Amino acid sequence: MSALSTETLSVPKRRLPKLPARLAGADHRGWWLPLLVIGLWELGAHFRWIDPTLLSSPSLILERLLRLCSEGLLLENVKLSLLRMVGGWLLGSLVGLAVGLAIGFSVTLDRVLGPSLQAFRQIAPFAWIPLISVWFGLGDAAKIVFIALVVFFPVVVNTYEGIRGVPKNLLEVARVLMFSPYRQVRTLVLPSATPAILSGLELGFFYAWLATIGAEYLMNATGGLGSMMESAQESLDMAVVFVGVILSGLVGAGIGVGLRLARNRLLRWRSSFV
Repeated sequence: MSALSTETLSVPKRRLPKLPARLAGADHRGWWLPLLVIGLWELGAHFRWIDPTLLSSPSLILERLLRLCSEGLLLENVKLSLLRMVGGWLLGSLVGLAVGLAIGFSVTLDRVLGPSLQAFRQIAPFAWIPLISVWFGLGDAAKIVFIALVVFFPVVVNTYEGIRGVPKNLLEVARVLMFSPYRQVRTLVLPSATPAILSGLELGFFYAWLATIGAEYLMNATGGLGSMMESAQESLDMAVVFVGVILSGLVGAGIGVGLRLARNRLLRWRSSFV
């Protein structure tokens, strides 16, 4: 009996996992204002201080969110929006990288194309929607083209600036050492320009999400978050509109966090070119 007691007492105690230092030391006072606003919002809706046709209560928004999730409509709309966003981002990024590399490496192309690109860049992206609708219709092709157009310019500008931002003294050293053009690009231009290029792709991805919601809202989309919000607005179902607004913000925030993590990981390979 004593041996059993000794063995039992000798078993080390399991410790509960500690919270990360960032969470443990976080100042939670920043949540007070949002919670206060939501509480007053719910109270105002309950006592009819707020017109429910203009501003739905938080409880009704949550109810609509849970219903849309249970019916599978919310997931389907988010999936359609993400597919359109990725398609437009890929198209805009590929064209933007090609043009940015061309004018970055060629002074002649920069002089020929630079002023025109700068002029087109000043046009608001949504001003192109009437023309895109006429040229490509109102289907997914038109939305992808519009998203690609929004992505194109930040990718071009960042790619161009990344290439032209390579230190001149390094290029002069490469010429003295008689590096081949391929070796110059591989050992100097690419490592120096990569952060700027990745920043352009990251910015383009974020813009692609904003353009997706706008395109779906303005171009009569069949499915997607923007289309869901537009249909809810027509039927004055403001709770569903708020669901779309909140979800688009959450998806955008998630995209931002994911892109920052991916960018930090991708930049690690630059050390192999030093």
